[in-house]
Amino acid sequence: MAHPTNSYTAGTLDVLKRLGIRCGFRSNMVPARAGEGLNPTPLELARQDHANIMAQLARTTVEVT
Repeated sequence: MAHPTNSYTAGTLDVLKRLGIRCGFRSNMVPARAGEGLNPTPLELARQDHANIMAQLARTTVEVT
């Protein structure tokens, strides 16, 4: 499941656990809360925005002949 724009609360996480959801993705690559790791729980996995990945690929792509 995904948390668009990081819009979730502790209550949201409790509901997801009760539903049996095993992983969820946040919309950025910074810690969810100060002092915690990048992925504090399996329901709060950080993800890189695809637009950032595509921009990085465009900068590093080498033409192959």
